[in-house]
Amino acid sequence: MIFLEKNSFISCVKHRWNSCLSATPPPLGNEYTQSEYVDFMKAEISRYSPSYTKARVTVKGEEKLLSAMEQSNVIIGMLHHGSWILIGGVIRHVLNLPYTVVASRRNFDVMSENDKQYWEYAHRLINTHYQSQCFYSDQAPFRVIRWLNKQPAALGVVFDVREYNQSYNESKIAFDDRQLYVQTGPAKLARMTNVTIVPAAIHYDQAQRKHELEFFDALSPVKFSSDVALTQAVFSALEPNYTTYERQRFYDMTELFSAPHIPNNTVIT
Repeated sequence: MIFLEKNSFISCVKHRWNSCLSATPPPLGNEYTQSEYVDFMKAEISRYSPSYTKARVTVKGEEKLLSAMEQSNVIIGMLHHGSWILIGGVIRHVLNLPYTVVASRRNFDVMSENDKQYWEYAHRLINTHYQSQCFYSDQAPFRVIRWLNKQPAALGVVFDVREYNQSYNESKIAFDDRQLYVQTGPAKLARMTNVTIVPAAIHYDQAQRKHELEFFDALSPVKFSSDVALTQAVFSALEPNYTTYERQRFYDMTELFSAPHIPNNTVIT
């Protein structure tokens, strides 16, 4: 117990030190691989701060999010692509909106000890950066619903998620000229709470050493015939960014979601 507390203290000190001194992103080679981008993203998390986010992310389409929030609270629809955790930092510290995210810890049971410790550390930093505790998918859903009933509020939800030992009713969607099997739970949540989904995508411009974040047209649940149709619209909005910057994928969703989910298989998120 003393060891864990000491490690936690050291991690927090390192984070504060990095936030103060590291005004630039970690190094990333010109011919980086997908795996190297994942390492870059993980290293960059320790540098997140309000000032880093403001300096290192350019934003396009913010008026679409702000306009949507004049009508209702929103779900920010994202994929595990680029430095997606920075999206929430922009919403919180650039657009000054209350924000938190739904995170997963069910896969901790099947992660390596190093990966588990890293993501536990990342979740602590996320809570600090967003200035609001994240929700977990294994918690009672009424907590998320209550957040979405606040005024105003934005909730980040990553749509390409599968969790260990969970059963999903997945549906077919078209993506990158393929057929994928994905769950439609986020769309169901939006329709149940009558909130709008605003898709958002981010990628890293290596020449500028900056991230570029774009918010897309808001998707009102009442305009779609089903959860599947709404889910398809989210993936269609995010597809160009995903396919253009393929080396910035956290994993290859087009392969992992090409067949229906088997409960004891995992996507580590």
